[in-house]
Amino acid sequence: MRALLFLMLIPCAATAQDRVGDGIYLEFDVQAFKAGQWVEQELTTKFIDEDGKAVAEHWFSRLACIRTDDEFVWMEETRWSAARPDERTVTQHQLRRKDGEVLKAWRGKPGSKGEILEICKSLPVTEIHPRDSKRTGNVTTEKLEVGGTVIEIQKIQIEIVEPGEKGKKFIKTICISKSAPFPIRWDDEGVLRRKTEEATLAGTIEVTAGVVSIERTWPNGSSRFAVIAMGIDAKPTLTTK
Repeated sequence: MRALLFLMLIPCAATAQDRVGDGIYLEFDVQAFKAGQWVEQELTTKFIDEDGKAVAEHWFSRLACIRTDDEFVWMEETRWSAARPDERTVTQHQLRRKDGEVLKAWRGKPGSKGEILEICKSLPVTEIHPRDSKRTGNVTTEKLEVGGTVIEIQKIQIEIVEPGEKGKKFIKTICISKSAPFPIRWDDEGVLRRKTEEATLAGTIEVTAGVVSIERTWPNGSSRFAVIAMGIDAKPTLTTK
């Protein structure tokens, strides 16, 4: 989910106002998306910046599948900050169903006519840790309440320790569930698969599941992305014609 727009490909280096990357959905199994599915997500980040100042960010987003046919899938992503909940921006994407590539995109306020965006090439994810970092972890099956419903999840926790006497430690915890919409890819091109295969894990990961949460901690901060509600009654909120 975008946020997910997670482990995903990084959009092109361009102004976010008038461009969108073509690969922002390539981490998902788009052929499994169903019209009407939606999730609401919360993202919090806390860290210490280069000047030693504490920074906190708090955002929400809603990802919805508003239409499908044999060739295409239409998605809407709505974003807003906790500080300004009434100031929302909607981006609608038309995807090629067979591979999830973004073909067209529009952006505007809910209920408005969207302005067409330029599609640019997404940049591949780059590794931020040295290749000889130690990666270990485990996989457990647990129960979690999401939007008032208890679902079964798989919890994947990975610890990354960079080399050296004072190697920095990073922890990533990913929760996935068959009950969550928008399953991720688990083929040779799946970013999550490649990242988890780099670690020595105790346990087996299910392969057809959507992301429920992602938590990260690093030496000077932490972030948490989590699904807080989901449903099957999504409707378009942006007009494109």
